Amino acid sequence: RKKEVIFEGLDDPFYIADFRKWQVIQPDIERLAGMGAQILCIEQERPHVPLERAVMGIRITPEMVGVQFHPEADPPGMAWHFIQPERQQAIKENFGEAKYQRIMSHLYDPNYLLKTYNSVLPNFLRNAILALRPQILQVV
Repeated sequence: RKKEVIFEGLDDPFYIADFRKWQVIQPDIERLAGMGAQILCIEQERPHVPLERAVMGIRITPEMVGVQFHPEADPPGMAWHFIQPERQQAIKENFGEAKYQRIMSHLYDPNYLLKTYNSVLPNFLRNAILALRPQILQVV
C-alpha cells in the first residue's frame, strides 16, 4: 500500500472487517489518474484463493476516500455480529470451524481490528477537516 494519511498508525498489512459480494478489480489506472484519483491499497495476496486481488481503497479527492471495508467496525459490534446463529453457521459452512475460531480469537487483539478502528476514521476526519475547515482544529 502507498503511504497514506488515513492509514497512519497501521501495520502493513492491516486488518479490516470485510464483507463483500462485489469488488473492484482491473481498475483503469489512466482513467483514475485523469480524474485525480489514485489507488491507496489492494487486497493482500492470497495464493490459495484463485481470484484477482481487489482494490480496497481509492483517494478520490484530497478530502474524499472510498474503501471496500468497514473502518467503523469495532470489536464489540463485530463480536455481536459473529455470534448471531445465521452468521456463525454461514462462516462455518463456507470457511470452516477453524476460520470462525480464528476470527473470534482475534476480535479483541489490539493489533487487529481495534487498531484499524482507532486509525482510519479519525485520520480521515482530521485530514478532511484540515483541508476544508482548518480553523475548526486550531487551538484557541
